[in-house]
Amino acid sequence: MNRGKIWFMTTLQVQKISREVVIDPSETTRRAPSEGEIKAYLQGALHDASLNKGKRYRGFFDAEGGIPRKENATFYIQLVQKNKPKLERLKEILLQAGIASGKIHNPSVRVDPEYWRFFIATRSHKEFATLIGSWHPRKSEIFKRRMVI
Repeated sequence: MNRGKIWFMTTLQVQKISREVVIDPSETTRRAPSEGEIKAYLQGALHDASLNKGKRYRGFFDAEGGIPRKENATFYIQLVQKNKPKLERLKEILLQAGIASGKIHNPSVRVDPEYWRFFIATRSHKEFATLIGSWHPRKSEIFKRRMVI
């Protein structure tokens, strides 16, 4: 038992442990993932892309994407992010999967000059809903109702 002992760590040791615990957290991450979550993520990331198809991007959409809540609103699918290069890469990946999208743009430079978004093209909504979908309870329900999946 280590009762009464004081442990000291150097700054380098703390930085090393921090890098091992947190794997590229999203801007929306509120806590560090547990060891089990890290293992599950890595196992999922190592699967062949043909098995996963677009499902690996589902979490990104659930956290960083949006669809209208109101039933009578014009339907849209948007992806938003402060990291523009990450959005550019996602847009490329979606295009390779046959999902067309609009231009990456900043909706209001005055409100937030580092906020970027793009919309999925209307002709690709059904493909996006089928290939990517959502695990988010509200979003998945809206997809089921509005996209008739």
